Amino acid sequence: MNNVDNCEQIGLAEVLNDKIDENKQEFSSNVTRQKQNIITISVDEEWIENNLIDMPFIYYYQNKSKEKVVNAVKYTWKSNDGLERCIEVRSSIHGVPSPFEYEVLLALLRIHFRNNNDVVISNKKISNKINFTFRELSKEMGFKGFGGKNKERLDKAIEVLCDTNIYNTAFGGLYDPVEKIYITDAKKVVGILGHYETYSYINTDGNPILDRKSLKDKASVVIDEFFFNNICNGKGKISNKSLRLSLKNDLARRIYLIINKWRNNRNEMYITYKKLYERIPLDDSKTVSYRNRRIRSACQELKDKKYLKDYEANKEGIIFVFKNKDKNKKSPDTTQNLLLRYTTYTEVLKGLLKYGFTYEEVDKYLELDKIPMAQAILRYVDIHINNIDNPKFYIIGTLIKGNKDILNNPIYSEAAITK
Repeated sequence: MNNVDNCEQIGLAEVLNDKIDENKQEFSSNVTRQKQNIITISVDEEWIENNLIDMPFIYYYQNKSKEKVVNAVKYTWKSNDGLERCIEVRSSIHGVPSPFEYEVLLALLRIHFRNNNDVVISNKKISNKINFTFRELSKEMGFKGFGGKNKERLDKAIEVLCDTNIYNTAFGGLYDPVEKIYITDAKKVVGILGHYETYSYINTDGNPILDRKSLKDKASVVIDEFFFNNICNGKGKISNKSLRLSLKNDLARRIYLIINKWRNNRNEMYITYKKLYERIPLDDSKTVSYRNRRIRSACQELKDKKYLKDYEANKEGIIFVFKNKDKNKKSPDTTQNLLLRYTTYTEVLKGLLKYGFTYEEVDKYLELDKIPMAQAILRYVDIHINNIDNPKFYIIGTLIKGNKDILNNPIYSEAAITK
């Protein structure tokens, strides 16, 4: 997975100040000898930067009370090394970004790519300033009309995105794509959009005429450097724009992006509810049954739209089926099947070797008192392999630090059953 947990290394970006426009910046990679990667975006596709898919920064709970605006939210998740990560999202009086703001952001990026001939060329100099009109943005959002109310909604959404900052925490929520490590020893704040300007025709005095309700007014906004560095280096994912925008359920759109990025052409994949809570995100301010019901509803729409062949929900998560399954094949997550695996030391040893361990590493990490943890984590990795980019690294991290959630789960651990 190329996500916020596992961003690929990108070249250092140089910011070139444009003397004509102080708000316009250009970025170029200093990796001059690297072969260029050209990504062509077709009319039915969209190209979305990896962090905008993987980083959980959108608030997916409807705020029914206009008086109680949510101005800050903390989101936590576990990276592939088993460690907890956390970011804090802070915004303005309008609140943190909702699914509508997310769609506005993606629409602006589609306009930006169209302005650049729908081609993303890695390591090529490109402006991070998006020029657009509100009529153009309204059309990109799929609005049927072009009235002033839609203009005001879009204007407010862009303001929210400009006012939003994502704060790194001591847990290391932000990933340094150059060093390939999480930032844990420094405070770092990234934005989403900035330098927002709206202007129309110039009057006789040479001053811009601003009309909040005019759809003809031109506008511009700048993408934050944190995201734009990855855009310049081709770090993103192509998705089916027509399919995604046809989805009515906000959660279905979000889940589509997640599984489309993580699938890697597999016929089926399994994701736990907990992982989906973390990455959508859906925090625990709502009940488990409420969150699971929303996820299943989103999966049903994905099935109705023929993106999923089928899906299977159990107590722990969802099996997403993209092609016909072998009906004789047993579900990979039954307790009976899993607990029959890795019951002897020889089987545990073979399991670790299967995931890339050397005999020296087995001696180093597999202490006698950690065999129950090794049994449980091997079973866990076996059925979550689609979601784990580096199984060996994940297993090592768990053997060192432990994982009570897995060890106390009767699906993976005999010890949990005997408690």
